[in-house]
Amino acid sequence: MRRPVRNVLVVVAAATVLGLTGCSQSPSTAVVVDGTVITEASVSSTADAISNFLTANHYQPLPSAQARVFAVRWLAQGVLADTASRATGVTISNADVMQAADQSQDASVRDLLDDPGLHDAMAGQIRWELLANKIPRARLDQALQDTVVTLNPRYGQWLPGSYSTFGEGLGLSAPILPATGS
Repeated sequence: MRRPVRNVLVVVAAATVLGLTGCSQSPSTAVVVDGTVITEASVSSTADAISNFLTANHYQPLPSAQARVFAVRWLAQGVLADTASRATGVTISNADVMQAADQSQDASVRDLLDDPGLHDAMAGQIRWELLANKIPRARLDQALQDTVVTLNPRYGQWLPGSYSTFGEGLGLSAPILPATGS
């Protein structure tokens, strides 16, 4: 009698593993934003740079998982900024990014941007913030309404309306959000 129960458990476990690997296009993919793949390698590199920056500048260190979530968010928002820029015709130049970093009330913003390991992620984050401040929210939403974001579940869930992640570090244990209007 125990053999059928064991066989059922093995089948259920195998199906679960196969189902979980299907949540992302590839285990090496952190997030895909409208066809642009952000790899786990890019996230690891950026997260390591975040940790190194914090340590070198005597800030409180972040747990690795939290640094990875920041990396995913910043990299994805950079791609979203570029997508929205193309859709709206609103351009954010490199000079705009540098000026925003220089004018930030937080002096570390320029240091983050100047760090070679963080430059792309930080520039993307600044482009996103500049764009979000430059155009009305309704226009931004319209420009990104058909944008597909597929987030690896290890980083939580993607919230389309907020253009950010939720449930970071919870993976598949993150609560399921109700559908709009429910």
